[in-house]
Order: sequence, then C-alpha cells, then structure tokens
Amino acid sequence: MGYFEYNGKKSSDFGIEIERYPYIPSGARLYEAVQVPGRSGTLTLDTGAFSNYTQSYEVYYNTQKMTPKMNAGYWAQRIRGWLALDAGYHRLLDSYDAQTFRFAQYAGGDEIKNIRNRYGRFTVNFDCAPQRYFVSSYDEPEEITATAALINTYFPAHPLLRIKLSSGQTSGTITIGGYTIEITGAQTAAGRELVIDCETGVAYYSDTPTISRLSLLTVTNTVTGFNEFPILPHVDEPGTIAVDSGGFAIDFYSRLWTL
Repeated sequence: MGYFEYNGKKSSDFGIEIERYPYIPSGARLYEAVQVPGRSGTLTLDTGAFSNYTQSYEVYYNTQKMTPKMNAGYWAQRIRGWLALDAGYHRLLDSYDAQTFRFAQYAGGDEIKNIRNRYGRFTVNFDCAPQRYFVSSYDEPEEITATAALINTYFPAHPLLRIKLSSGQTSGTITIGGYTIEITGAQTAAGRELVIDCETGVAYYSDTPTISRLSLLTVTNTVTGFNEFPILPHVDEPGTIAVDSGGFAIDFYSRLWTL
C-alpha cells in the first residue's frame, strides 16, 4: 500500500508492507500554566513551541517474498539493524505525503509478532519533531542575485543561505524582511560559499565547515534593534517578504514547514 523512508532507506527495501493508511498526528502547542492566588481559572503562557509526537506505521513482512528466504527472526534482526543502528534524528518521509518530511528518531522496543516463523507483524513508532518541512523549499534553493519577493503562508521559518564568494565581492548587506545581515571581510575563493544557518545561528565557509565564521556577520532585527538571525514570518496572501541580496549571488533555502 505504500512505504516509509527513514535514514535514507525505504521500508520496501526490507520487504515491509504497510497494512493500512497511517494516522496523521501532529505536535501540540506548549503552554506554561500559571495559577494566580485569589483568581479563578488558569492563565496560560504561550512558549512559542510545539511538542514532539509519535508517528506509527502498522506493518508486516512475508519472508517468502524476501531475499534471502530466511525465517521471521532473521528478518526481524535485519529490520531492527536498519532502524536502530544510528541514534538521533534522521529524515522520515512516506509515500502518503511525499511533499513533506520530518526529523524523527527510532527508540526501539517494538515487539514483532512471529507468525509460523514466516511472517512478522508489528507497529513501528517514530518520535518526530513537530515540523513537517516541505521538501521543495528545504532541498531546492531559490537563486537570488538582486531582489526577490518570497511567500510564506505557513509557520515562521528559519532559512539557510549559501552565499557564493567566487565573484570577488567580500562585503555587503543582505536584507530579509525586517532583518539585515551585514557581511564584512569575507575571503573569496573558487567554489567557496559562506553558509548561514538562521535556525542554529552558525556561519561557516563551505570548504571549512568546522570553523565558525560568525565574526564576519552582524545580524540585526531592524524593528527591535536586537541581534537576531532572520526569520521568514507568516504572511497571508497576497503579501510577500522582500529580500535584497546586497549584490551577492545567493542560493536561498526557505525551509518552510507546517504541522
């Protein structure tokens, strides 16, 4: 009926078949509850964040359709070796909504029902971060060499910029909505890019990714005056977000997401 893909491998690669269409869960908004003495009810403070959630797939496999044709226990080991080998978050997507993906982790502990040593049936549970990223805006950049008008009708997003430094330009000011990124003294080289990740707040050259280059940047929220990395705000259509590349050639990854 379909497949899921985790950590670069598809469930169908292991002979796994999904028994039924999966539920479509989402994270919940996180609030802080405050009780005020002498006041009825509970006050809630919005943290601006969402919780993780569990994505489950009910699956089975038939060892007689698999190569090699070993017993159910053998394939249980192979499947767990795939799912549990690498700790931490990895990409999770499925064929039911191929335009989005999530970052998820597999903790293990799933019990596989052994049917006549030929079939296995179990439920795979993934712990998912709340964002469902759109594959197109996460993996496919928009090339900006002057000005552009971006659209974000979803949640506020943290873009990633890859600024090409092979043209000889070393300084300039990039404007993204109400934010500016002033770059001073970047070193040019053939094929080099200055990568700015607005979510993690890091900057580095593409050829030396382990060395921080934050000293080259001055990031500013022009509304508050605070030093903040740019965010693409939610804007109802037909509104847009103005971007000026400051003379640089930029591969701009919007990284839009929804729940």
